[in-house]
Amino acid sequence: MESGGNTSRRLIHFSPDGQRLLAIGGRVTNRTATWHDMLHPPSEVRVWNTETGELNRPFPDMPGVLHGLAVSPDGSRVAAVLLQPEQAAAPTGRIGPGHVPRWEGTLLVWDARTWQVDRELPFDTCPLDGDVVVFSPDGRLLAAGGESQTDTGFPAAAEITVWKVASGKVWHRWEREGTGLQAIAFSPDGGRVAVALAAGGTRQAEVVEVTTWEVGSGAAGPDYRFTGALGWASCVHFSPDGRVLAAGASDGTLVLWDAATARVLRGVRTDPGGLNGLAFSPNGELLATAGADGATHLWRLADLLAKGRVRPAASLVLASGGRWLTYTPEGYYECSPDAEEMLRWRVGSDLLPAERLRDRFRQPLRVAAALRADS
Repeated sequence: MESGGNTSRRLIHFSPDGQRLLAIGGRVTNRTATWHDMLHPPSEVRVWNTETGELNRPFPDMPGVLHGLAVSPDGSRVAAVLLQPEQAAAPTGRIGPGHVPRWEGTLLVWDARTWQVDRELPFDTCPLDGDVVVFSPDGRLLAAGGESQTDTGFPAAAEITVWKVASGKVWHRWEREGTGLQAIAFSPDGGRVAVALAAGGTRQAEVVEVTTWEVGSGAAGPDYRFTGALGWASCVHFSPDGRVLAAGASDGTLVLWDAATARVLRGVRTDPGGLNGLAFSPNGELLATAGADGATHLWRLADLLAKGRVRPAASLVLASGGRWLTYTPEGYYECSPDAEEMLRWRVGSDLLPAERLRDRFRQPLRVAAALRADS
């Protein structure tokens, strides 16, 4: 089965009850767009029903670029950084001194029932396309991270700020020089913040590294490293029980560590285009990954830890016009009414339209069963 679409999934997040999966993506439709438009297209946010694979009502359209996506533990709030460039890119599209955009950012917190903004916090650090915004497990703290940059746009230091949600006051600030920052995550007990370090500065580009800080004292915690990849850490997340720390890499490698000992449990290549986001389901049995192929893949954690050959339990694709498609490795699928045109069946050297095999493979019940971790 082959599918197509032009909206990439950059960030993903489960709702606390596990019934919704939020995804941020971007799409460039103007062929004359600048290099900056192509790297940072206006954001689209969509919400899937994880029990049926159907697309729920969309998030409000955003005038700029959203970075980070966080859902509060009780599901009542959603937070992200909205960025607007202060300085337009050069018409030639050149990247260099004098042409690096400067950013004005705002950390926005929405009411998840109405999508109305109920808090705005100033944010002047440049975040990348990772999970750079996260609530603490008790919902009282909100952390956001980014990086300061040199005049040529390279990372100078990773910077993390933690606010008290109720008052909007800063609780902690951390900085790590000589590196960039791609993602942050709280441990389930709220005691640690994990930070995925990006390539740049004095860091090697081929080491997946995650560093940690203690939330209470602000002291530095252990580092987690993996040298079997060809890229750097691009996303990070703890399992709900706190036993596993997972990171995705820019080369598509998914790394799992023992959170207590920093021992590598598994490193497996999943998406050759790179991983941009990941999230555990609330029960810890499913791990969702978002990559450059434009799909969100759902993996069973037990399969990953078994160290045998592994493939996704199911995959989700969103295309232009709100079209969506959910499919399994066996080819079973469910989709919006106008999404079948994205599908082709390869039979030998022939590509057949989806309707030729619809009766056999459009099986909503089989797709729903694959989305259950216990199936």
